[in-house]
Amino acid sequence: MDTTVSVSLQEQAFKIFLALPGNQLCADCPAPSPDWASVNLGVFVCHKCSGVHRSIGLHITRIKSMKLDSWTLKQLYLMNYVNNQEANLYWEALRPADRERPHQDTTHGALKAFIYDKYVHKKFVNPEGRPPLEPIMEKLNQENKNDDETKEQFFQRKLKELEAEIQQKALQASIENPKAMIASAKSDKERIISSGLRQVKPFTAETPRHSNSHRKTFERQGSDDEFTVLSAPKDLKPEKEKPSALPSDKPYDMFAGNDESL
Repeated sequence: MDTTVSVSLQEQAFKIFLALPGNQLCADCPAPSPDWASVNLGVFVCHKCSGVHRSIGLHITRIKSMKLDSWTLKQLYLMNYVNNQEANLYWEALRPADRERPHQDTTHGALKAFIYDKYVHKKFVNPEGRPPLEPIMEKLNQENKNDDETKEQFFQRKLKELEAEIQQKALQASIENPKAMIASAKSDKERIISSGLRQVKPFTAETPRHSNSHRKTFERQGSDDEFTVLSAPKDLKPEKEKPSALPSDKPYDMFAGNDESL
């Protein structure tokens, strides 16, 4: 299950993950629309908090981008069964009431101290609980020991399960939380535009308005209100009007003609 999945499946899965209740805010601060995830802690975090996670080290948290990185089937499969709300029932179960969670005005030092206390020193965890991904990982390892199927067969089976789960969650999210689905789709559109895949060139004075060179054009002279008409070259003759392709004495038939033109 360490093989990467298709980009289309990743994008569809992430859109569903962020639309589910509990994942619409960062696990460590109130920032909306987290676009990073710790694939071994089972939490979705924002860009700012992901920087602190990366500074901790891979032995504690393995951070991945939901827009830039390639994900394996195992990583996607595990994150499909967790959300920030349920994960924090373990990671912040014993957080004191006077220990506030980071907010918009929290300094970087205070944010770093909170995340280190939460995941490195484990000051707030439920001592009787289990990390969010642990039971899912155990179940996955047990199924992987099945001698009746090869690793490739196991991969394909889990891939189909994941695809079915995502489609079911997509339908559920569109019914229960349509605004989140629309916001997620809008975020994808903004990401595509900002990445340069879709660039709209602005209109300039050099942009040709017409393909026919005999058309009259205008040239700006001086102030914005002064224009000079440039006449067409004398050696160019205006195009003759082409006769209509349909006889005027016959009614127009939209189904007439060669079918190959459709």
